[in-house]
Amino acid sequence: MAAGSSSSASSRSVTDSVTDAVTGMPSCSGREAASVESGTASASATGSGSGSGTGTGTPLRADALRNRRKILAAAKEMFALRGPDVPMEDVARRASVGVATLYRRFPDREALIRAVARDTFARVLEESRAAVAEEPGAWEALVRMLCSSQELQLSVQLAVHSRLVRDTVRDDPGTGRFRDELLGVLDRVVKAAQEEGTLRGDIGTGDVAALLSLLLRRAPDPPDGSAGAAAERAMGLMLDGLRARPGNTSLPGGPLSVGDFDEQHKRDLRP
Repeated sequence: MAAGSSSSASSRSVTDSVTDAVTGMPSCSGREAASVESGTASASATGSGSGSGTGTGTPLRADALRNRRKILAAAKEMFALRGPDVPMEDVARRASVGVATLYRRFPDREALIRAVARDTFARVLEESRAAVAEEPGAWEALVRMLCSSQELQLSVQLAVHSRLVRDTVRDDPGTGRFRDELLGVLDRVVKAAQEEGTLRGDIGTGDVAALLSLLLRRAPDPPDGSAGAAAERAMGLMLDGLRARPGNTSLPGGPLSVGDFDEQHKRDLRP
């Protein structure tokens, strides 16, 4: 973890998150916005982040790249509001592109679902790597990672409630690769935070991943946004329980590793 500088908006939101996390109440809303704003420039430019584009890693034309981004943003919004079975025509209408343009980028519903999952994981992976490079310590990087990981909520919820999404994501090597890389970054940060004495030592990376997964499975926020405060409190409670301090309550069983978490994840995705 190296100290570094980022944009003023990003630095402010990360500072707020870390300061609040120390007292047990993080504020992740600014960090989420910064993560979405930064996006995945390199992956988006070639289509590799979503598995669309040319399929060969060749950079997309500017107009094709704009359309792709608009379609993915519209798909995420429509999936959240109406589920993954929403008509493709409605996604195209929301993205303000023609149906032919949508099908040229994503030939079927499964391709669009894969694209949404890959794009989301790629964004969170890039933000996690930035946290490792920019934050002054491992605990600060972990807080930033967990806050930005809330962008995974839609993909997690769709996989829980939709057999089509579950099967599509389970069988997609691209999504699996992003997920494995993200878990690898998390594993390094967890171990570094334990070495610096800020993260309790009786847990494993699988424990952190399992806690985050449970938090992301919460019901979608209602239109009035009233669930936001509850989600912030839940994140605060999670961070408070993870923080190393004298008198930490003993935990039952042993620490969960990445392998333990992976085994449970595979069981959850089985037909």
